[in-house]
Amino acid sequence: MRAGAWQAKSDFWVLLSGVNWLTPPSEHGPAATLRWVRRVELGFVPFAAVLALLLLIKGSDLWWVGGASAVLGLLAAAPMGAAIRRAEERAAVNPERWKDWRHRAERLTVVTFAAFAPIAVLIAFVVSGFGIAALLAVMFLAASAAASAAHRRVGSLRR
Repeated sequence: MRAGAWQAKSDFWVLLSGVNWLTPPSEHGPAATLRWVRRVELGFVPFAAVLALLLLIKGSDLWWVGGASAVLGLLAAAPMGAAIRRAEERAAVNPERWKDWRHRAERLTVVTFAAFAPIAVLIAFVVSGFGIAALLAVMFLAASAAASAAHRRVGSLRR
């Protein structure tokens, strides 16, 4: 490997290792966490839209998966502005409630994911058959495992 290529690879690794990409900035309060969630949500929308476009150009019947992901990403990010403003107002009044807010947010996330994942798999089964439904189920299981690992890595607030 050339010295320049090795240096570029090394610099890239330093960049990645210096930033914790999986953890929202919870030490700055709920508003900062919600801003991070909105950025991540909006960051995935272009990828989903490109996936839908590429699948549509190719003539695949699965183009709707990328389209639905892009639309759901936009819908999820749309009400975040009001939620961020409420979080800023509440934090200014009572910052010691951040821990309680985060516990409720974690529970809501788990319940929402647990409710929507089977519904999405069922819809995929009805629309596209067993293959895509099984793939979607595996993806949801992998996402759950990754989220659980990240949560364990960060540590639970309940301790």
